Amino acid sequence: MKTKIISINNQRMSSLEIAKLCGKNHKDVMRAIRNMEPAWEKTAGRKFAPSTYTDSTGRALPCYQLTKIECLYIATKFNDEARAKLVLRWEQLERQQLGFSRQQLTLPAPERILQLADHIIGEEQAPYVARAWTMM
Repeated sequence: MKTKIISINNQRMSSLEIAKLCGKNHKDVMRAIRNMEPAWEKTAGRKFAPSTYTDSTGRALPCYQLTKIECLYIATKFNDEARAKLVLRWEQLERQQLGFSRQQLTLPAPERILQLADHIIGEEQAPYVARAWTMM
């Protein structure tokens, strides 16, 4: 199946990817989306974006393209593990869009943090700190 599942530029995820990610049948995800749409429309003032995809036989079939918030709303119907997978997938997509890897978003080693702190305040503050101690 040649289907573009995610479009990072406009931050939407298809119901196909949601189904695959959460280990659910696409028809069940579609049903959940349709069932939850009236409450979403009443609260958010808009419907979910319908779309289509082409399956392996060439048929055009319905799907939805959901924003992150819409996706997380739909995920409230899922079990804890499926919700966690969806949240982590959005985090991954957002990092990819920003060009970050997980490594780039981790803090440096504690020793490096101390070195950076010493560099920032060490030389400039040392005389003041020394004087404060001598006055006591």
